Amino acid sequence: MEQQLFEKILHLLKIEDKKSIVKQKENKKTIESTAEFKALEDKMYEMCSTEQLYEIVEANIKSIDVVKLCKSLIDKTPLKPKYIYLIATNFKNAPVDILADAIIKTGNAEYIYKFAKNIKDAPTEKLAIALSKTKAINYITWFAQDFEDAPVDMLANVVGESGNSEFILYFASRVKGAPIEMLAKKLIETKDTKRIYDFANEVKEAPIRELAEAICQSENIEYIYSFAKNINNAPVDILAEAICKLGEAKHIYSFAKNIKDAPIAILAEAICKLVTQNIYMNLWKK
Repeated sequence: MEQQLFEKILHLLKIEDKKSIVKQKENKKTIESTAEFKALEDKMYEMCSTEQLYEIVEANIKSIDVVKLCKSLIDKTPLKPKYIYLIATNFKNAPVDILADAIIKTGNAEYIYKFAKNIKDAPTEKLAIALSKTKAINYITWFAQDFEDAPVDMLANVVGESGNSEFILYFASRVKGAPIEMLAKKLIETKDTKRIYDFANEVKEAPIRELAEAICQSENIEYIYSFAKNINNAPVDILAEAICKLGEAKHIYSFAKNIKDAPIAILAEAICKLVTQNIYMNLWKK
């Protein structure tokens, strides 16, 4: 439709919309479109381009037949999630199922999430499945966090498979019913020492021994020591063993002095070996 003609029709639609609203206020009835309004609508759906239909959405004309508008928009391409969402939020009696299908077709993770969160009676399960296919782990995680009926295991699998240590930790610590064992395993595979430590420190029912073993394999003395000192029920035996293999005498001594239930005899033996080695090295140099 030529833009000049479109603007004229849009202007007339706004006028007729105001008339309908006045009728609603006077009669306290639902909005009923006049014959002129319906005629303009029919012409609009027949001739308007997608972009022009979007302009009508933004004009927020309340008297419009929103079901017709939705079907007309969905039949046209390309679909723009912003306007599908606008229809759902701005118009009463908007056909939620039709709009949900349309928003899913766009594959836009942000608007799929917003639609599920903000639109009444949105089909959350269907939207969750669509969202999981986008692989957008930020919106997937927020979805799982926000909805009590979210398919948590399915969404957790996507986040775990992503290998993103930040969101694996976030999911495990923030999402009710998260599969902790699986997420811990996926996090260990990332070899992100800091977040493995944080997982043990922040997540209830975290598999502490498995996480401690991963910390030991990192060969990071600072995190091995911190794990033993700060994590409840830390397996001090394997952490002490790692310190003995990696540390200098000062690290072993610090571990023995400051860590509760540290195996003193094993740590003392390790220090003795280090001292003996140093003596032999010094004699060899001479």
